[in-house]
Amino acid sequence: MKDFDPEIAEAVFEFMDSEEWKYDFDEEMGLIKLSLSTNSKLQSYRIYLSLRSDGLSMLLTMPVKATKDVRSKMAEFITRANYGMYIGGFEMDCGDGEIRFRSSLISPDFVPTIKSLQMLFYTSVNTVDHYADALASVLFGFAEPEEAIRLADEK
Repeated sequence: MKDFDPEIAEAVFEFMDSEEWKYDFDEEMGLIKLSLSTNSKLQSYRIYLSLRSDGLSMLLTMPVKATKDVRSKMAEFITRANYGMYIGGFEMDCGDGEIRFRSSLISPDFVPTIKSLQMLFYTSVNTVDHYADALASVLFGFAEPEEAIRLADEK
């Protein structure tokens, strides 16, 4: 069984319930799973919240993977997108091409508030939404990384 703080778990459940989201909780793993629809070309994300004894981490995965022939361009795209990013960051598994966004909230001395959980969640989702169409354009060969980032940041 994973060691997580039950007060942090309760705060996360309260936040999720206040948003009226449907989610699954694996108590053995300390893992909350949910899906989120989006208006981007990627259409949906899968979100995993891993509860810990001192906070939580959030992984937002995308329904696409980078094939071997575009992984170097995706690596450049991710590096450009992450440069100067305040909260969280994109990452790619170079072995299988999985692309995701990781963020976390460390709270060893306090239980997160609904407001702090909203900030973590919505900042992460909005960041992915900001870059999703640009990411897809690089992934499918319609744009070079530098151009895609420029276009995303001009919106």
